[in-house]
Amino acid sequence: MDCFKDESWPVRDAACIACGSFVAAFPEESQPKYEELLNLWIAHLSDNIFTVRQHSALALAKVYQGAKQYREDLFTKFSAYLDTNLLKAKEQKSQSESF
Repeated sequence: MDCFKDESWPVRDAACIACGSFVAAFPEESQPKYEELLNLWIAHLSDNIFTVRQHSALALAKVYQGAKQYREDLFTKFSAYLDTNLLKAKEQKSQSESF
Protein backbone atom coordinates (compact mmCIF):
# COMPACT_ATOMS: atom_id res chain seq x y z
CA MET A 1 0.00 0.00 0.00
CA ASP A 2 2.87 2.36 0.80
CA CYS A 3 4.36 1.75 -2.64
CA PHE A 4 1.32 3.36 -4.28
CA LYS A 5 2.29 6.62 -2.62
CA ASP A 6 6.00 6.47 -3.42
CA GLU A 7 7.62 9.40 -5.22
CA SER A 8 9.35 7.06 -7.64
CA TRP A 9 7.11 6.20 -10.59
CA PRO A 10 8.62 2.72 -11.15
CA VAL A 11 7.62 1.84 -7.58
CA ARG A 12 4.05 3.11 -8.13
CA ASP A 13 3.96 1.25 -11.44
CA ALA A 14 5.02 -2.03 -9.84
CA ALA A 15 2.48 -1.53 -7.04
CA CYS A 16 -0.34 -1.24 -9.58
CA ILE A 17 0.65 -4.49 -11.26
CA ALA A 18 1.41 -6.48 -8.11
CA CYS A 19 -1.72 -5.47 -6.21
CA GLY A 20 -3.94 -6.15 -9.22
CA SER A 21 -2.53 -9.65 -9.59
CA PHE A 22 -2.87 -10.30 -5.86
CA VAL A 23 -6.50 -9.16 -5.62
CA ALA A 24 -7.46 -11.12 -8.73
CA ALA A 25 -5.86 -14.28 -7.32
CA PHE A 26 -6.87 -13.81 -3.67
CA PRO A 27 -10.11 -11.82 -3.58
CA GLU A 28 -11.27 -12.96 -0.14
CA GLU A 29 -7.92 -12.25 1.49
CA SER A 30 -7.83 -8.84 -0.20
CA GLN A 31 -11.28 -7.79 0.96
CA PRO A 32 -10.11 -5.64 3.92
CA LYS A 33 -7.96 -3.51 1.57
CA TYR A 34 -10.12 -3.69 -1.57
CA GLU A 35 -11.78 -0.28 -1.16
CA GLU A 36 -8.47 1.49 -0.53
CA LEU A 37 -6.83 -0.30 -3.46
CA LEU A 38 -9.72 0.56 -5.76
CA ASN A 39 -9.41 4.23 -4.84
CA LEU A 40 -5.65 4.12 -5.45
CA TRP A 41 -6.02 2.44 -8.85
CA ILE A 42 -8.60 4.98 -9.92
CA ALA A 43 -6.45 7.85 -8.64
CA HIS A 44 -3.47 6.47 -10.57
CA LEU A 45 -5.46 6.61 -13.81
CA SER A 46 -4.57 10.32 -13.70
CA ASP A 47 -0.87 9.85 -12.93
CA ASN A 48 1.52 11.92 -15.02
CA ILE A 49 3.43 8.78 -16.10
CA PHE A 50 1.84 6.84 -18.96
CA THR A 51 2.80 3.36 -17.75
CA VAL A 52 1.39 4.02 -14.28
CA ARG A 53 -1.93 4.99 -15.88
CA GLN A 54 -1.77 1.97 -18.18
CA HIS A 55 -0.95 -0.49 -15.41
CA SER A 56 -3.67 0.93 -13.16
CA ALA A 57 -6.18 0.30 -15.93
CA LEU A 58 -4.81 -3.20 -16.47
CA ALA A 59 -5.02 -3.91 -12.73
CA LEU A 60 -8.66 -2.82 -12.70
CA ALA A 61 -9.36 -5.08 -15.69
CA LYS A 62 -7.56 -7.99 -14.05
CA VAL A 63 -9.54 -7.58 -10.82
CA TYR A 64 -12.78 -7.27 -12.78
CA GLN A 65 -11.99 -10.45 -14.65
CA GLY A 66 -10.59 -12.49 -11.75
CA ALA A 67 -12.46 -11.37 -8.64
CA LYS A 68 -16.09 -11.87 -9.56
CA GLN A 69 -17.43 -10.71 -6.18
CA TYR A 70 -16.10 -7.19 -6.88
CA ARG A 71 -17.49 -6.85 -10.41
CA GLU A 72 -20.66 -4.90 -9.66
CA ASP A 73 -18.93 -2.48 -7.28
CA LEU A 74 -15.97 -2.04 -9.62
CA PHE A 75 -18.24 -1.42 -12.60
CA THR A 76 -20.29 1.17 -10.70
CA LYS A 77 -17.29 3.11 -9.40
CA PHE A 78 -15.32 2.93 -12.63
CA SER A 79 -18.36 4.05 -14.65
CA ALA A 80 -18.77 7.04 -12.33
CA TYR A 81 -15.08 7.88 -12.84
CA LEU A 82 -15.47 7.70 -16.62
CA ASP A 83 -18.62 9.82 -16.59
CA THR A 84 -16.77 12.50 -14.67
CA ASN A 85 -13.38 12.38 -16.38
CA LEU A 86 -13.62 11.07 -19.93
CA LEU A 87 -14.89 14.30 -21.44
CA LYS A 88 -12.10 16.24 -19.71
CA ALA A 89 -9.80 14.96 -22.46
CA LYS A 90 -11.34 17.57 -24.77
CA GLU A 91 -10.20 20.29 -22.36
CA GLN A 92 -6.63 19.01 -22.32
CA LYS A 93 -4.12 21.15 -24.16
CA SER A 94 -2.21 19.50 -26.95
CA GLN A 95 1.47 18.91 -26.31
CA SER A 96 3.54 20.16 -29.20
CA GLU A 97 6.76 20.34 -27.23
CA SER A 98 9.38 17.67 -27.16
CA PHE A 99 10.70 16.70 -23.74
